Amino acid sequence: MDAIQSEMEGQFVQFYLKKSPCFGRCPIYTLEIKDDGTAILDAQRFMDNLGVFTKKVDKTSFDELKSLYLLSDFEAYPTMYESNIPDYPMAAIGYCPSDSDTLKIVKGKEGRPDALMAIQDAMEKIAKSTDGWTLKSPANVDDINEGEIPPLPIDKTRIILKLTEETNLPSWFKIVRNKYGVRILSRIHPKQNDWLITYDASLVEGDELLKDLRRDVHVTQAEYENVLKSQ
Repeated sequence: MDAIQSEMEGQFVQFYLKKSPCFGRCPIYTLEIKDDGTAILDAQRFMDNLGVFTKKVDKTSFDELKSLYLLSDFEAYPTMYESNIPDYPMAAIGYCPSDSDTLKIVKGKEGRPDALMAIQDAMEKIAKSTDGWTLKSPANVDDINEGEIPPLPIDKTRIILKLTEETNLPSWFKIVRNKYGVRILSRIHPKQNDWLITYDASLVEGDELLKDLRRDVHVTQAEYENVLKSQ
């Protein structure tokens, strides 16, 4: 866990939320709330203000958050809710009881219990609040647009495809498998014709495959996976 380091001795992180990238402009941040109500927000991308901020959470919000954790039976949750939808943002939610020294983390995307989503909603409300924050460390935005961070290196082995509804999937995938060594990694959405694929790099280079796919009448979109994540 890459939690923000504590600035105050003797305090511990009691509540934790980390929001990860999606294929759009999903907020990316980490929020920690210590047992004394001190909140530390590391706003990394697609937030109103970027950087590391601190503030004191009001007692009403803190008590409400603690009540949600206790009512949820948080310790009974699995540590991961698996998902086959890569374009959804991952949320990591954590709680450390006062009588413990271990912060339990539960990760997931869609399909999580309502009680867990209520915790996330309460944490997100604090993270997105606009009052009371003090800037501790500004974001490094040199040479990039405000609200952005430098892009990740492009992984050219993973491509997102959108195919037309009329595409004969078995036939089309057989053709590109034989020509390019294309393999399906996952279906991005169960009700849409969107796919995450890889290919045989000994048969074709990634950029050349993208050009061919974009010329294909059955393909409405083709792009490297983490290029879409950075948009």
